[in-house]
Formats: sequence, C-alpha cells, structure tokens
Amino acid sequence: MTIAFDEAQCLRFSGLQYDGLIAYAIDNLPNVTFVLTGSEVGMLHDFLGLDNPKKPLFGRYAREIVLERFSRDKSIDFLIKGFSELSIDVSQDEIEDAVEKLDGIVGWLTMYGYLRGVRKLSHEEALSELLNMVRSLVRSKRYGIILKAVSLGNERWSEIKEFVESKTGRINDAKFSILLRNLVKYGYLDKIRKYRIQDPIVREIIRRYC
Repeated sequence: MTIAFDEAQCLRFSGLQYDGLIAYAIDNLPNVTFVLTGSEVGMLHDFLGLDNPKKPLFGRYAREIVLERFSRDKSIDFLIKGFSELSIDVSQDEIEDAVEKLDGIVGWLTMYGYLRGVRKLSHEEALSELLNMVRSLVRSKRYGIILKAVSLGNERWSEIKEFVESKTGRINDAKFSILLRNLVKYGYLDKIRKYRIQDPIVREIIRRYC
C-alpha cells in the first residue's frame, strides 16, 4: 500500500503528530510506503527531521527526488501532454507565454495546468491567480521589504539588514536571521553565496506591489 501526502509540510499545522505516526508505520507496517511531496522544500525537511535526533523520523531511510527547473522545450512538452490528457485545447502561443513567464518551475507549471484544465480559467486569469498566491506573503511587512531589498541588488546579509532597518527601524540580528531563513525555507529566496530571487512569480509580485 502506498500513502501519499501532497504539500506534506502543511501537516505540521495539524494537531496530530503525523511524523510520529509515519515513523510507527515504517517500523511496524512493512507493506506500507509513504510518498511525501512539497513545494516548500526547507519546511518539508524541517517537518520530517530525518537528521534531527529529537524527531520521530530521525535515522529512517528516505529517498529524495528533487525536481529541477525544466528547460523551455521540456516545459512546453509538459504542458502540451498535460492538456492533451485533459482533452483541453490550449493555443501554442499561450503555452509558450506561460513557459516564458514561469521559467520552468515545475510547481508553477503544474498549477497553471490545473487552473487552465480543471478550473477552466483563461490564460490571463490563470497567470493572475498564480500572482495572487504569492501576494499575501509579500504584503507581510518585513518579508516584503526583505524581498524588495534583494530585488534591488542587496544580496548579502548585512546589505539586506541595512535596507530593512532603513524602512522599519532596528531589528534584532537573531530575529532578522530567522526571517531570512524562513524565506529560503519557503523557496522565495535562494542562497548559495548570496541571496537571490530566482522564482519569476516572486519577482513579478515584488515589481508590482513593493
């Protein structure tokens, strides 16, 4: 038996200790397999706690599959095949426009397909709905200002903090670090050596509303 949870990081908000239930099933029900998916990778890792000795799933075997951005051709093919399975007629121009705006991010391509194929929204309505999904976070005062700082080229911790403090006043270093870390966990910021906004939907929201 396979049990699947989509956006599994949201289970942390439940009153049930799902990580404990999953750990029990792994230990005692060998014929049960769990598939957990999530768009907020950092939050999903925190929820599972596979490397945290204090969490129920610590030490359990897990196979991780990371979906990288699709190429332009793969993105187009992904949408064409999805719409074909739903018997939905979507023009090539609209598919190519969606691919250009969504930049190969699998989650957004999937959501666009859902909005067009299942909810029957128009091309423009579907793209607008995607923007609305991110807008609430950006409207959170400090998160929005942090993202605005990065969008203006402030890519280092100290530069971003200086920008935020110029807009909101002094903020404790530890609290500021938590805010930045949350944005990375939620997938709104990427950090290798510097902080950057890779998601085109987030970039568009920042451009429009910040």
